[in-house]
Order: sequence, then C-alpha cells, then structure tokens
Amino acid sequence: MNGNNPKISVIMPVYNAGKYLPKAIESILRQTFSDFELLIVNDGSTDDSEKTIRSFTDKRIRYFTQTNQGLIATLNRLIQEARGEYLARMDQDDVAFPERLKIQADFLDKNPDVGLLGAWVQVIDQSNDLLGTIRYPLTHSFIRATLALKTCFAHGTIMMRKALNPVYSHEFLHAEDYDLWCRLAMQTRIATIPRVLYQWRFHPSSTSSALNNDQKATARKIRAKYAKTLLAEDGNDFLVAFIAEKGERGRSDIFKLLISLLVAFPFSKFTIKLLKTFFRH
Repeated sequence: MNGNNPKISVIMPVYNAGKYLPKAIESILRQTFSDFELLIVNDGSTDDSEKTIRSFTDKRIRYFTQTNQGLIATLNRLIQEARGEYLARMDQDDVAFPERLKIQADFLDKNPDVGLLGAWVQVIDQSNDLLGTIRYPLTHSFIRATLALKTCFAHGTIMMRKALNPVYSHEFLHAEDYDLWCRLAMQTRIATIPRVLYQWRFHPSSTSSALNNDQKATARKIRAKYAKTLLAEDGNDFLVAFIAEKGERGRSDIFKLLISLLVAFPFSKFTIKLLKTFFRH
C-alpha cells in the first residue's frame, strides 16, 4: 500500500445479484495480488444481496448502501469513493481468475503510457458450463479502429488509471461502457492482455441480452460520435493500421468498418480518402 491507499480499487455495483454474488466476491478476495480494496455499492437491492455482502468479514471490503439510482450513478459513485491508483471493474455475477489483478497491475506498471487495459474472457452459462472464449484485439491502433465498429472490451475485465478521471455518461444508457472506452481511446493508449483472466456469465436477465435493442440504438450514436472525433484527429491513418493488422482474412470486418464510417459521414471530406485507402490496401 501507498500510505493508507491500496494499489487497486476493485469496484463492484450490486443490484439483486442473487446466487452468483458469493462466487464473484470470493474470486476477488482470493486474488494472488493482495494490495487492493473491494468497493461494493448496493444499489437498493430487494433480494438477499445485503445479507450476502455482510457475510464477508474481510477488511479489504468497503461496503456502501443507497436507494436505487441505477448502474451509471452507482459506477460513478464507486469511482469517487476509490482510493487506489488503478480501478478494476468487477461484475456481480462473474468470476475473476486468481491472477487477474496481479497480471493487469504488472502490465500497467511496466507500461505507464497505457491507461485502459482489458483481457480475454471465457463465457459461461447459469450452470457454470463453458460456452466459449472471446479473444479481443490487443494493440492500441487495432483497438482504436475497432471501436469505430463495435466495443471490444468485456466491461468486467477493465483496469484503468484513476488519474484519467473516468466518468460514465448518463447520455448513453445501456452502452455507457462503450462510450467511456471511446472517450478514453482519444485520451490515452489502450491495450488488451492476450490471456483469459475472467469468466463472463451469459444469462437471459443480463443487461446485454434483455436490453439488446436499446443498446444497439445507443451504440449507433456512440459510433457516429467517436468516428467523427477519430477522423478529425487521425484522418485515415487508423484505417491503414486496421487493415494492416487484419490482413486479407479480415477484409469482411474491414469492409464493415468502412461502411459504418461512410454511413456516419456520407458526404464528408473523408469519404474519398477512406475509399482510396481501402481499395489501395
């Protein structure tokens, strides 16, 4: 610890977490890296989440309760309460691998120019059966370009520097994480560790499935906003980097990215440059 402050603040919003909450909390408390605090805000749960949280007596847990304010307000409160140099997200129904915090903290220590860091994930179902593995893009240029097409981080895997003053925006409800990644991508270098460090639980009540239509509409707004900023700063350099890393096998994704940008800017000054870049490469 640095004085009374831990190296990492793990932030976990909780709302009616149910039977998965104990395993999520335990997966953090059993980390091989011990210099952390686990911040939990109970956002007005009506189930037994309160009882579950209070059953843990580990002194690294800092527990707060509030009337229901929603995920975005809860996340922002957690960030404000955090004392650590690094912020690590953790979802209430997922599982962090034991070495997750150590590997991510070591990476950030060794790469001070990186401010936002993700990892690969295993997808599990309600019975803890493995459904598959998601391997996200790794490098700054590739991630930055991919964000113009879709999000490419699992929210629960994120570790970021608190010094960046991250704030989730109420303007982009149900896709607030995607918006934050896009804004941070213009502020700092970003990366993903090529290792599975997290199990993401898919089930019908997940925000990402139950509110899929709202998410898609919000994501379109984020893409348009981000693409405008990206094009203004980088011109078509990011597209060149995307093509270089994707290669021939990825031309379908490259074409999707190009179409997404052209839809956002159908008659802009960037259109001809983007088309020339695509066909030249």
